[in-house]
Formats: sequence, structure tokens, C-alpha cells
Amino acid sequence: MDIDHSRDITGLLHAWAKGDARALDSLMPLVYDDLHRAAHSYMAREAPDNTLQTTALVNEVYLRLLGADAVDWQNRAHFLAVCATVMRRILIDFARSRRSLKRGGTATHVPLDDVILVSQTPRVPNASPSGASAIFAIPKSSTFATPRVVMKMLDGLMSR
Repeated sequence: MDIDHSRDITGLLHAWAKGDARALDSLMPLVYDDLHRAAHSYMAREAPDNTLQTTALVNEVYLRLLGADAVDWQNRAHFLAVCATVMRRILIDFARSRRSLKRGGTATHVPLDDVILVSQTPRVPNASPSGASAIFAIPKSSTFATPRVVMKMLDGLMSR
């Protein structure tokens, strides 16, 4: 890459940083090949079943750059380094969303710290409120017990 071309890119980056929206439109054709090569390199390391395409990754970088405000672009190398970071984040977000869907991402998640439902009837027939079945002898007025209450009950059973 010649020095004049690099200066053109740096000048466009400075103009864009100062608020010239047309500078980004002029900049993208100059750096598109570099971005496409970087995206191709990142995509080569992805899983073979990845449905994201190289061009789509470059386009997503462009869309995210549109929302970048107040970036003090230093030069072409700084711009490409930021774009590479954005590409990695896009790929990470994409992988997380795929894994989330694979692991029931649309299901309602209930944290373990929430209230535990305790059955009011013992599972063991004719069980007395001694030993492990004492957990089921919770008064009928309390349908829910907090984890702390359950742990205290278990602790009390273990100390007998």
C-alpha cells in the first residue's frame, strides 16, 4: 500500500471523526478489501456449520461503525484494529446466541435462589414426621419455603 493511499484513509478517518458522514462512505471502498480479508481469516477459524458469511460479517462491522460516536481515529492501522475487535465481538455474540438457542434460550429460566416449591404430601406412604420425611410435614399454610428454611430443616434432621 502506498503512502498517499494511507494518507487518504487517515484524512477520511479524521474527517469522519469530526462529523462528516460522507467520509465513511468514501472510506469504506478503500478499506473493504482489508476488512474482507480479515473477516475471511476469522471465518476460517469458525466451526464448519457456522451460517454467518464473510460479507455479512463485514456489513455488520459497517453497521456497528455507523453507531460509533466520538472515536478519535489515529490512522489506518488503528481503524483496522478496531474493526478486527468488532469482528471478534460479533462472532462471539453470534456463537452465544446459537448456544443459547441450543440450550433452550427461549425457555423461562428460574434461578436457584428463588422460592422452592415443597410438596404438601409425602412421597413415602404412611410416613411419620421423623427422619427425611419431616420435610413433607410442613404446615399446610406454607406452600412455599425459602431455600434457607429448607436448609435449616435439613440441618435439624441431620443433627438428630
